[in-house]
Amino acid sequence: MAIDYRRINAETKKQANYLPLIADIVDKVSGKTYYSNFDMQSGFMQILMKEEDIPKTAFAVNADVYEFIRMPFGLTGAPFAFQSVMNRIKSEVKAAIYCYLDDVVVVSESEETHLKDIAEFLQVMEMNGLKTSLG
Repeated sequence: MAIDYRRINAETKKQANYLPLIADIVDKVSGKTYYSNFDMQSGFMQILMKEEDIPKTAFAVNADVYEFIRMPFGLTGAPFAFQSVMNRIKSEVKAAIYCYLDDVVVVSESEETHLKDIAEFLQVMEMNGLKTSLG
């Protein structure tokens, strides 16, 4: 099923949409010894909608009306909102992690450190109610 959000997207105030450059991430992780890639399961759908925005996502199927309580794909602000959440996660983790939308790479210099870094990252994800899988 696809929902056409063009009307609401046209009325949405556009935000500066900072996404890191993949080339910058590659430069920062090059030379590291240990890498683990994680993929955020169902990306945007892990982000709760603001209560006042839930009715704006309404759609009808047959005679029933539904609203998203989690952020659906297709909203103009979804990438910005998701990257903001991931930037907050990054700030809570001491380990070297790099986020690009729903992909995260954890990098470390030693195996022992890497295992600790992964544990820390996963703990912060769990504390924030987010789920991930190995990429």
